[in-house]
Amino acid sequence: MRGKYLDISGVIPGLGGVAEAAGAEPAEGTPLTVTAEVDRLTLRAGLDLRQAKLRAVTGTRGLQSLEASGLAIGGAPLSAKLAAGGADPIRIDVASGDAGFLASAFLGADFIQGGELVLAGTLETANAPADLTLQISNAQMSNAPFLTQILSLASLRGLADTLSGEGVMFSRIDIPMKVQKGRYVISGAKAQGPALGLTANGYIDMASQAIEIDGVLVPSSSEEFP
Repeated sequence: MRGKYLDISGVIPGLGGVAEAAGAEPAEGTPLTVTAEVDRLTLRAGLDLRQAKLRAVTGTRGLQSLEASGLAIGGAPLSAKLAAGGADPIRIDVASGDAGFLASAFLGADFIQGGELVLAGTLETANAPADLTLQISNAQMSNAPFLTQILSLASLRGLADTLSGEGVMFSRIDIPMKVQKGRYVISGAKAQGPALGLTANGYIDMASQAIEIDGVLVPSSSEEFP
């Protein structure tokens, strides 16, 4: 199938407000395999791919697998794979050449620019949170309110000013997290860069806008953060 536009946001469980569907008992359906090449593909609200390719396989009990690839708004490549495992949560693997774009589309986080991103794990169901590992490399972070406040309280005014302005470069960020009903629980996150290293634990609640993060900051001129 070829065309100008295709919207599959309503058929992907666990992405963008339909997490309940991932744990619900699906209605009987007809097995179907769909392949498509479209100029524009909507995966969820705010997440469109250009020059996109799609392959989706459904069974009598719903989605079995999905593969999508294309270009993000800025032209960076993006690919996503979903695989259902029967009674197990749906597996997700995402790779993007623009970490900032994907962080904005999924989390509403506009304080990351550029970088590369790899996301892997399982999606949220009605009975279990999403269990995800996020890895970002070579990204610039700026205007992150929670980190700016921490740096100011730690008397690292220079770094806080930099973060509020041109930003701080991180060569690698690793974030293990569980997500349920808009609440992101972070455990053992690490970031390292030429100016700053840190570890963090805590949560971000998208509904209430509550943020509670504890961690360790290590200003550095060159050493990598372990």
